[in-house]
Amino acid sequence: MLNLLKKDILTISKARSEVLILLVMPFVLIAILGLSLGGLMTGSAEIEPIHLAIVDNTTERDGGMTILTDQGLPDEQATAIIENLKVNRQIMTVIDTLEKEQLLVAEKMTTEAANEALNHADVEGVLTIPDALTTQVLTVMNGGEATESLMLEVIDETTIQSQVLRQIFRRFTSEYNLMMSIQTIKGDTLVVPGDLPLGETKTIETTTEVSAFQYFTIGMAMMFSLYVASSISSNAFIEKKQDVLLRMMLAGEKPVRYLLSKVVSGYVLAVMQLGILFGLSQLLFDTFSDRSSEFWLTIIAVTFVYATVIGALTALLTSLTLMMPTDSVSGIFSGLVVTVFAFLGGSFTPVEQISPFIRTLGNWTPNGAMMTVYLQQIQGYSMTDSMPLLMRILLLSAILFIVAWGLFPKRRFS
Repeated sequence: MLNLLKKDILTISKARSEVLILLVMPFVLIAILGLSLGGLMTGSAEIEPIHLAIVDNTTERDGGMTILTDQGLPDEQATAIIENLKVNRQIMTVIDTLEKEQLLVAEKMTTEAANEALNHADVEGVLTIPDALTTQVLTVMNGGEATESLMLEVIDETTIQSQVLRQIFRRFTSEYNLMMSIQTIKGDTLVVPGDLPLGETKTIETTTEVSAFQYFTIGMAMMFSLYVASSISSNAFIEKKQDVLLRMMLAGEKPVRYLLSKVVSGYVLAVMQLGILFGLSQLLFDTFSDRSSEFWLTIIAVTFVYATVIGALTALLTSLTLMMPTDSVSGIFSGLVVTVFAFLGGSFTPVEQISPFIRTLGNWTPNGAMMTVYLQQIQGYSMTDSMPLLMRILLLSAILFIVAWGLFPKRRFS
C-alpha cells in the first residue's frame, strides 16, 4: 500500500495543473479576497465623519416664563422646565453623542463663517438654530403657531453625507414633536422628570472576531481540498484505461487494498494541502498571530478529522469512476458539485447573512461543516461545541466508504 500511496503523491506533484488547482489557486484567492474584503468582513472599514457647522442664535430671551406661570407654576419650577426643554441643548446632546461615535465633526460658527465653509466644501452642512425656539415650542403646545424653525443647509442633496444629515435632524424633530404632542394631548402640567434609572450596563464575554484573512484561508482551504478527491479519482481512471489497474490485479493486488490506498492518498494529500495553505497564510499574512500552542494542536486535530472525509470521498469517486466508460464523474464533481458545496458552505461569503436555511444546509456538506468547526475554534469555542459537527463528519466518512466499497468493481477493470 505504501508503494500505491507513493505513486499517487508523485503523480499529483508532477502534474502542474494539479499543483495549480490544489495550492496556487487557493492561495491567490486568499490573498485577493483577504486584501480586498478585509474591511467589509470585520466591519472596520473606515467611514469619514461628516462635518457640520452649527449656527446657534439662541439668546437669553429664549424662555417662555410667562406661558408657564400663567398655568399657575411657581417661577422656580417654570425655570427648571424651560432648562429641561431647551431645543438647542437637546440638539447639542444628539450631536455630542454622534461625535463620540466618530460619525460627526461639529463646530459652532457665525452665520458668515458657516456659509463660507459650506461654499468651500469645508463642511457638508450648516444647521441654524433660531432664537427663542424653546419659547415657540411652548407657544405651539398652548395652541399658538411657530414663526421660526430649525434650518439645515447641505452642500449637495444627492450625496450620502447630506442624506444622513437630513435623516438625523428629521428624526430629531419628529421625536421631539411627538413628545410635545403627547404632553399636549394629555393636558398635564409640565413636570421636570428626575434622575430615573434607565437600566444598567453589563460587560459580557464575546467570541474573538474573525478577520478576512482567517475567513478566506479557511474557506478556500475547505473548497480546494475537495479537488484532492477528484484529482486522485481521475488518475484512477487513467490507470484503468492504460490497464495498469488490471495488471495490478493480475499480479495479486487485492481490490480492497487498492481502494484503501486511495483513501490513504486522499487523507495524506488533504493534510499536506491544508498544512501548506495554513502555513503560507500565517507566514505571509500573519493570519493566526498570537495563537497559543493549544490552538494549533486543536487545528491539527480538526484537520486530521477533515482529512478522513476527503479520503472517503476519494474512495467513492474512484469507485464511480471505475464503473464508467469515461471520466465524467470526476469532471462533474470538480466542475459542479464543488461549486455548489463551496456556495452552501460559505467559502466565498458568510451564508448566514443570506439565509439561515442555507447555513443549516451548508453544515450538512463536508466542507461547510468543517468550515464552521474551524471558525468556531478561531473564535474561541471549545471542542465540546464543535463535537456534533465532528461526529457528523466521521459518520459521513464511514457511510461514504461503505458505499464506495459496495460500488467498487471487484472483477471488471477494462
